Amino acid sequence: MHNSVEGSTESVMRHYVNTELINPTDIGRKYPGMVLSPNLNRGSMQTVNARFDGLADKLSTLGINDGIGWDIILDIPNKQFLFVVTQGVDRSANQLIVPPAKFSTEFETLKSMSYAESKIDYKNVAIVAGQGEGIERRIVTVGNAVGRDRYELFVDARDVSEETEGDNPTQRPDADVIADLEKRGEEKLNECTQTVYCEGQALQSRNLKFERDYFLGDIVTQQNKGWGIEMDARITSVKEVVEPGKTDVELTFDNDRPTLISKIKNEMAGIKKELQK
Repeated sequence: MHNSVEGSTESVMRHYVNTELINPTDIGRKYPGMVLSPNLNRGSMQTVNARFDGLADKLSTLGINDGIGWDIILDIPNKQFLFVVTQGVDRSANQLIVPPAKFSTEFETLKSMSYAESKIDYKNVAIVAGQGEGIERRIVTVGNAVGRDRYELFVDARDVSEETEGDNPTQRPDADVIADLEKRGEEKLNECTQTVYCEGQALQSRNLKFERDYFLGDIVTQQNKGWGIEMDARITSVKEVVEPGKTDVELTFDNDRPTLISKIKNEMAGIKKELQK
């Protein structure tokens, strides 16, 4: 994938699916039967540059800030695969629009719950480096923490173009380039916040049933009075374990606990960017 596109988050996601799977330049990459669902233009406007990124990882990253995900649905009547952009519903206890989904061992909607906080990868200031060499390289700083409270992150953003696309490129306004660099810094800082890992095994009770009262991507409330914890978070992963006579539902809220594999992937992504310079 080597491409640049501007539009809503949903439009950008659809663009990459179209250019990589439905109408790719390399016909060998065409995925038979893949089609796009209607575009609802959800999410914020953004300019995205992609260079040799994995499609699935790129789609997931694009939707993080807007709470947008994606899925591929098997459309049996039409014998095709339908790519859909999904956006969860706020079912937290503090909203009054839809019936809330509250997970708690006290309410018998959770069988078990695990909770941990981590500041291992915490950063609050991003030094974003755009195009240029040496002292001529464009540098933007995002964040204003100082002294002992300052945790810096370097962001290589050479892919943020200084010129417009097309056959006759022109210099982009400085304000537009700086805005793109600042946005990149904010996105990276969002990946380096103080992280909460919360997981639980949901009970399929009469009060809450998966895919009736809550769905993957929804924002729900978790509570454990014994630990003094009440938080609203998005359901980012659902695992259904089917056994004779019962079905267990395991939920992950907001973040998966990092594994050695995920750490290695993050390191390799940084090395790949260095090699692409």
